Amino acid sequence: MKFMFIACSHRAVTMMIVFKLATEQIEKIACACGTELTMGSQEQFEEKVKQVEFVMDKLKTNRHRDVRWITREYYINKFFGLQLLKTNPKPPMPSGVVLMKHFEITIPTCNYDFHVFRRIVGPAGSTVKAIERFSGTKVKVTILGSSTVQVGIDVQDYESIVGWRFDKAQEAINYVLENKNSEVSLNQMAEHAVRVGYQNLPQISKKYRLSIYCFNRADEVEMEANEEDEKQTELTAISMNSNNKTGDKFHENQ
Repeated sequence: MKFMFIACSHRAVTMMIVFKLATEQIEKIACACGTELTMGSQEQFEEKVKQVEFVMDKLKTNRHRDVRWITREYYINKFFGLQLLKTNPKPPMPSGVVLMKHFEITIPTCNYDFHVFRRIVGPAGSTVKAIERFSGTKVKVTILGSSTVQVGIDVQDYESIVGWRFDKAQEAINYVLENKNSEVSLNQMAEHAVRVGYQNLPQISKKYRLSIYCFNRADEVEMEANEEDEKQTELTAISMNSNNKTGDKFHENQ
């Protein structure tokens, strides 16, 4: 009982530290992006802070690594996914032969007051991956010198669709760079804060999970614990997928 009390106290202190780190991260990034946050976006910013706190609270209640990862990705997409990039545009009718084409877009970074490369790529590459899903292309972002970002776009599809996919990639990139109503920067900042907080969450080991039970047959208990973990992971994934069908983005320092 003493061991369990100490462990619980340690977890409580650790969670306080994690929330403090997440809050500090939010404040730090907000200061760095102050020039982008207008009066109209202040309310949205406060809403994102609440969403970050909500997600962190959900993550702390589930200490199994796989379930926690699924939970993180689910809520990142739900709260911080960019609206345009959540849609699934329908391409034109396929015709002609299948082609593979490479396009390049050169972006002068001096035209923007934020880090263009980071904005397009997003936290942990999430934004560029969303651009790829939205357009059905492969996107590679490269920094050229001190004032240019080059975006390479690879497309493989029917002749009648190749140009359409490139246009969609351009549309998505322009959408991200335009950052209308600070939607992109706010959601990227929020997502980044969640990812930082996630990394600081305490991990639970198999040894600890089993030590709180006074069983003699440790091997059998470990087998049962692993089976329960697998069931919990599967049920959580199914539940979240179901919720996503019926219902219903913090960024690195600019």
